[in-house]
Amino acid sequence: MTTPTENNHGEQQKKVKPMPVNIVKNVLDETLERLIIPSFSKIGYKVRNRIYNWDNTHLNNLKGKTVAITGPTSGLGKEIATTLAKANANLILMARNPKKLASLKDELSKFDCKTTSIILDLSDSESVKQAATELKQTSVLDAVIHNAGAIYKERTVTQSGIELTFMTQVIAPNMINQIINNKLQKSSDSRIIYIASGGMYSQKLQVDDLQTKEKYSGSKAYAKAKRAQVELARVWSDNHDSIACYVTHPGWVDTPGLKHSLPKFYRILKPILRSTRQGVDTILWLTGTNKSELESGGFYHDREQRNRTLIPFTDSEPKDRIILSEKVQSVTEELLEQT
Repeated sequence: MTTPTENNHGEQQKKVKPMPVNIVKNVLDETLERLIIPSFSKIGYKVRNRIYNWDNTHLNNLKGKTVAITGPTSGLGKEIATTLAKANANLILMARNPKKLASLKDELSKFDCKTTSIILDLSDSESVKQAATELKQTSVLDAVIHNAGAIYKERTVTQSGIELTFMTQVIAPNMINQIINNKLQKSSDSRIIYIASGGMYSQKLQVDDLQTKEKYSGSKAYAKAKRAQVELARVWSDNHDSIACYVTHPGWVDTPGLKHSLPKFYRILKPILRSTRQGVDTILWLTGTNKSELESGGFYHDREQRNRTLIPFTDSEPKDRIILSEKVQSVTEELLEQT
């Protein structure tokens, strides 16, 4: 809308009404997302934090909550565990290295929280079953954060005959979800959180090659597994009313895992990589925010739902999500039935 005004010469000119502040913020946010690099880097975090004036009141909701975390001994997982401990949440730490778990428990002992550790090797179906069964025995469970992940340069098959990335990122988390389903239902605030990766944007869901038998590369297999997580969360939300499921990608974060797995990428982008604190921000926000303010099955980045596709022709058809879910469930049930 415009209104007439007079300039210094007494001539009428139109005065442009400024755009609403929220529209300007949203346009800036959307621009960051489409440019990708600033969105995933610390630039995106800092800009969005400033324009939306984020607070951390959601951390107040975590006191006394019981949260299980896979891969908590380094990188994002350790940052999540430490922040939750500071918020007085009770933690169940799940990892395969008992010495690292003991060391982390010792570090967290200074906070007013209870910590329990469970040995978990996501590549070993028997270990997954045992760990999830132990997790199921806890008196209460409010949230599970599927954080553990790695990129494997060589294609490797587990003892169960499943490609390693697909096993650790897709099948094992699904096995855990199945085993603890009834336990989670007892909490009115229960939720499952997958930590995906922006790399998944490069991959379309390929239901005929879920285990990357064709033209394997570690980063490709990882991105495909993360795409599968995003799509499985949508299926989960369609089939479960009481247990919410969210997926988030943390952006590009300066972690030992990134440095080891993608050294060239790490070296080039190191100046703009996010800190682990910045990387876990939305993970913690999803853990502590009231479920009524979130959408189960949603894909989140920097405290907002985001497009699941940024590259043309990588969106998933509903029929493909159904096929994915059926295949994952079939493998899961087969492994759970084995003794």
